[in-house]
Amino acid sequence: MEYLLRAQKSIRRKLLRAPRLYLALDYDGTLTRIVNDPEHALLPKRTKELLQSIAAKNRCFLIIVSGRRVVDLIKLVDIDRAYYVGNHGLEIRGPGYRFVGHNGAKKLSHCLPELSRKLNQRLFATGAVLENKGLTLSVHYRNVRRSSIPVVLSTVRQILQDYDMFGAIFDKKVIDIRPNLAWNKGSALEVLRQHLGRYPMVYIGDDRTDEDAFVKLKDALTVLVSCRPRSSGASYYLKSTRDVAVFLRLFNSWIQETYGRFDRS
Repeated sequence: MEYLLRAQKSIRRKLLRAPRLYLALDYDGTLTRIVNDPEHALLPKRTKELLQSIAAKNRCFLIIVSGRRVVDLIKLVDIDRAYYVGNHGLEIRGPGYRFVGHNGAKKLSHCLPELSRKLNQRLFATGAVLENKGLTLSVHYRNVRRSSIPVVLSTVRQILQDYDMFGAIFDKKVIDIRPNLAWNKGSALEVLRQHLGRYPMVYIGDDRTDEDAFVKLKDALTVLVSCRPRSSGASYYLKSTRDVAVFLRLFNSWIQETYGRFDRS
């Protein structure tokens, strides 16, 4: 992988040949730092201003992507002209567009209350926090004592043996439990491209669920956010959320120079 900020000149030339662009960004760990309480993962003021400026350009589509419920993501970001992909791609909302739940996920959602209850009963004593997002579940264990983490991981694996229609992704102190469907963040972004047009896309993300998008979006400029670049399907990397903010400033200046006169009124 190449460090994105070292390749900015060639990337600028490549992107700005297109009549329109997509900028898609994961939320937690990409636009905001990972924090102990997900409710406190708030957009820095300057980052939000840059995103608002980008979203205001008539020839640039801004997409915010997350494992969070789409309604929660919209509240956190609160940019009217953006498109929002929530629940790992199972929900999409944006100007004139609404996609709520892959049919397979809807059919399986009736299992989640029971699964959630079983997990809660077994994990309550560890301090893990369970989040039922309607179509998926998340088990947050960032505040669990280190000695109890193996209990959390093994308990989730054990209970899921009885629910083979669901799979788990173990990531940054969170376990994402999703329906076993051929659907992910990348699938949702492809749906948006079919709806809005096939233009070049920049996709930036930091965790294992973003790898789905890196692989799916073969023609996109994909960027991993990691201080220690790992094996990844991404073509470029940025070291931190601070690097992401630097790139947003660059990207905003590029499209201002090229597309500024096409700003929405």
